Amino acid sequence: MVLAAVASTHVTFPLSAQETDNTVLYQHQVRGGIGFSNSGILSEIVNFFQVIEGVDIDQSPVIGGTYLFQPIRRIAVGGTIAHQHFSVTYQDPDDSDARSFGLTANRFYLGTVGLFYLVDQPHFRMYSGARIGFSNWNVKSDIGFPSDVIDQVINFALGAAFAPQLIILGGETYLTKHWGFGGELAIGAPHLLGFGLSYRW
Repeated sequence: MVLAAVASTHVTFPLSAQETDNTVLYQHQVRGGIGFSNSGILSEIVNFFQVIEGVDIDQSPVIGGTYLFQPIRRIAVGGTIAHQHFSVTYQDPDDSDARSFGLTANRFYLGTVGLFYLVDQPHFRMYSGARIGFSNWNVKSDIGFPSDVIDQVINFALGAAFAPQLIILGGETYLTKHWGFGGELAIGAPHLLGFGLSYRW
């Protein structure tokens, strides 16, 4: 839906002589936005259908930023940083005075990104690509008894993990020569669907 909206929004700018050859007019770009991850979508489903009675899951969208450098037409490389927060609480649904238990989890992602532009026009671009990075979980629990050991086991098990991502398709359109917006569909961390604003220079 996001990609369809991007693809249908075209802003026409006058083409200069440089824009008709292979010159890269804007080599630098920064992006900022939000996204939805597999675990985030799953937690929403669990909450909506109350799969586990007494369990409440709260999570933020993926918040991230990307820097891209485009040395030649069609190719861009850069880096991505992202963060997501989760909290899980449980309270006996049959006892409103019962103590609640839970845990909080924060996921931090850091990786490199490479894009190939399938369409590279001054006002509209479509791309595919990949990210290669690491995703690190930090968990703190409150389960009613000393939980340091539990936290250490969980953090060791989740810890820093290799996190590749395939960007199936992305698109962005520019409202001015420098400011634009877009979205992308991907498989893997840090998000499944992401969208946001971009600035190029």
